[in-house]
Amino acid sequence: SGVPHVAAFVGPTGVGKTTTLAKLAACLTFTRKMKVGLISIDNYRVGAFEQLKAYGAIMGLPCVPAFSSQDLACALDRMKAMDVVLIDTAGHSHLDKPRIDEILELMQTDFRISTHLVLSVTSESIIMKDAASVFSAFKPDTLVFTKIDETKRCGKILDQICDLQLPVSLVTNGQRVPEDLVIPDKQQLLKIILGARV
Repeated sequence: SGVPHVAAFVGPTGVGKTTTLAKLAACLTFTRKMKVGLISIDNYRVGAFEQLKAYGAIMGLPCVPAFSSQDLACALDRMKAMDVVLIDTAGHSHLDKPRIDEILELMQTDFRISTHLVLSVTSESIIMKDAASVFSAFKPDTLVFTKIDETKRCGKILDQICDLQLPVSLVTNGQRVPEDLVIPDKQQLLKIILGARV
């Protein structure tokens, strides 16, 4: 089709967006043999771009920062030859609406960007709910749940699926890149919700 699939990962601070993105990039690059590009629009966290760039360098993937809509449009234009472009966004507290609006504005380009809301199952249910409600401004296409290895209580995944009526595209179950990434089918997801290890 000549147009890469562009996917942005959004969500609160500390949920593991950058690591999740690196795991997915590795999976797409090495397992599915796709051409992957990385873009960081995180200009808040010190070292955020460096972290993504380091992952990119290990995998031999192009990685560029973009801190304005114009930068992002240029970066996406430069990555036209890719199959998939993954965008890492700044994590903000769900209480920091101005910063969240900034990311929303930055992502206004002519490119179709699918959005994936990353939530950590170690968060308290109420915080997860609030975050999901604030980040719903991005109209996420799927949910990504991280840190399922750090808790036995994954039932709140079900709450989020019911509240947001969204499919789950990925779950992560550890720190290792790229191993600790699961693209769950319904059975696996049910097992996770019921507290089984995957």
